[in-house]
Amino acid sequence: MSLELWREITAEYDGRIIKGSFKFIDGKVDGEPSTEARQINWAVVLPEQVAKILLRELAREGRA
Repeated sequence: MSLELWREITAEYDGRIIKGSFKFIDGKVDGEPSTEARQINWAVVLPEQVAKILLRELAREGRA
């Protein structure tokens, strides 16, 4: 059994602060509000950066 560690995250979108949380498991970032897990390349971006991108996408869709 693996331990899931969730981290709180905030980002700015359209002049407002949006909040969510994410976990990083097996090279993928998954988050709340619900997102599709995204595979990332460690050489390019950090999991927290991917989580912020996903959070902004959710805000753009009106889901955050």
